[in-house]
Amino acid sequence: MRAPHRIRPKLDQDTFICNSDPNVLNSFYTRILGEDGASVLPEDVKWLAITHKSFDQGRRGFNERLSVLGRRIVELQTSLALLEAPSGKPKKLLGQVDVFGRAPFVHPQTESVGNVTLEAKKAITDKRRMAQLAEKYRVGEVLRWQPIMVCWGRSAVQRDILLIRT
Repeated sequence: MRAPHRIRPKLDQDTFICNSDPNVLNSFYTRILGEDGASVLPEDVKWLAITHKSFDQGRRGFNERLSVLGRRIVELQTSLALLEAPSGKPKKLLGQVDVFGRAPFVHPQTESVGNVTLEAKKAITDKRRMAQLAEKYRVGEVLRWQPIMVCWGRSAVQRDILLIRT
């Protein structure tokens, strides 16, 4: 709920401008999803996906519940990429027989299962790498959010990006 009148006078540095242009949003989805990427999602979901709960004090919808789904999708895609990667381990189990005369089962599709480890997933989904990916796709141009200290303006955004990188 918002008061009908402002208590403090509005300053010029009080405004923080976020994207509201649907053309910029559609070009962002085209960059990420490829051709016809802008038509994959409905309009309300596209805006919801790039809106943080700090934007408009959460009066409009925001992406908190979608972020849970997004994290799971990134985790799945990371696991699939690790499974597709060639295994770096030598095939020393081939031809080995234990004391009972049994040979271990070896199949070409199960060779890379050893790649899927927690350390490998963490290395791929590191926040620095994710920040580089976000910069590559220019997420900052379309993300709708409101910084805590509005008077710091764009320098607060740049400071947060620098904190992520270090």
